Amino acid sequence: MSSNFTSDISLLDELAAQLIQLEPEDSLQIAHFCESIRKLIGQKGLPESVEAILEEAVKKLEERQGDNAPLSQEILATIGNLIEKAVEKYQKQMVKERINYFPSEFDADLIKEFVVESMELVANAEEALLTLENIPDDKEAIATVFRAFHTIKGASAFLKLNIISEFAHYAETFFSKLREGEIRYGGEYAEVALYSLDMLRAIILATEKGLTGQSWSKPEGFDELIEVLQHPEKVANFRKKKELASALTRMDDERKSSLRVRTDRLDKLIDMVVEMVIAYSMIIQETIKLGDNHYELQQKISEAGKIVRELQNLSLSIRMVPLKSIFQRMVRLGRDLANQSGKKIVFDISGERTEVDRNLVELITDPLMHMIRNSVDHGIEFPEERRKNGKPEEGIIKLF
Repeated sequence: MSSNFTSDISLLDELAAQLIQLEPEDSLQIAHFCESIRKLIGQKGLPESVEAILEEAVKKLEERQGDNAPLSQEILATIGNLIEKAVEKYQKQMVKERINYFPSEFDADLIKEFVVESMELVANAEEALLTLENIPDDKEAIATVFRAFHTIKGASAFLKLNIISEFAHYAETFFSKLREGEIRYGGEYAEVALYSLDMLRAIILATEKGLTGQSWSKPEGFDELIEVLQHPEKVANFRKKKELASALTRMDDERKSSLRVRTDRLDKLIDMVVEMVIAYSMIIQETIKLGDNHYELQQKISEAGKIVRELQNLSLSIRMVPLKSIFQRMVRLGRDLANQSGKKIVFDISGERTEVDRNLVELITDPLMHMIRNSVDHGIEFPEERRKNGKPEEGIIKLF
């Protein structure tokens, strides 16, 4: 979107004024008018939908110039309607961009974790799509892409990131048609699939804007792409938005603060550190046998021991994560369940700064969610019943 909306609209209004004064037989004036339109088309950030309308206007004018015939009132009216349509399209796009779809209440840590995990799923899906370029009927590759969109849809819905969950839902439907064989990967369908992945990546990365208080809105081309995902038979009329690729590059350049490491590599690192500690202990035993005759060697081994211990502590701490993230997820789940059921609950949380191994967090997440559901469904009464029993309306769930 152009950074100077007012200026662009003014230029469109000027074009409309020039059109009114245009002499139908003055080829020089018509050429100048076409040049004015082309200058506006060249404006950085002008929406592609507006560009397309203006391109159509230029094409109609240049066709008439080639015939060396004066412009008819019909052509002038058509050009006027196109310029009016361009203004209307631009204004609608601006209204859409001003809407901030980011949730009013959010957990920044959970969203950051969601972004990291989702980008890994997107990378896997992209690899699968490239496999489909060579083997269009690879069912496992199609399943990989489908699972990526399905997982992201569920996680984003939980976090109230509605743009992502809405888009992932329609993309999932499109890929289910590929999976069921209703359509075949290739040609324009392949373009739509790859572009869908680019769109998903763009809106996921853009959540970082919402975390800093900026507007999180639909990228240009969002609604048009959803229309094609819903109705693949309309794929021939689909036009990719070129701004998306440059926007993705820009966001990727800005986002270099973290590195995701596979857990099996991390486990291997910790195992090697443990082996190193054992080897160091064996060396210590050998130096004890040497007695006090090798003081300098013992000093150097002692210094090495400090480094080994620091490395051991560091390697073990890498896998440690605070309980805060899982506790906050449970609070969110509990509140959602309470709102759905009409019950009132408050959470009493302590120990959220305690750090535990990430593997342990993954193991306790599902059981803890089950316990929260049971607590809300069966452990806490409705407000009316609690009042009758002399209890406060709000039930308390303790996490510690």
